[in-house]
Amino acid sequence: MLIPQATTRFRRDFRSVRRRGKDLEKLRAAIRLLVAEEPLPERMRDHALVEEGTGGVVESAILNRTGS
Repeated sequence: MLIPQATTRFRRDFRSVRRRGKDLEKLRAAIRLLVAEEPLPERMRDHALVEEGTGGVVESAILNRTGS
């Protein structure tokens, strides 16, 4: 079992999601699976983002923003 550590960025993002009224139970369920080192269901796995209308992948834009 892993021990989760919330970064400042995560806390800020979590507050933002909560203020927007999003369903936090989905996030909590994913965190529980990750902490227990269980595989995520297909719908929760990482996937390439696709621009609407163009079908182009915007993954590079996200990587550039995050610096990864």
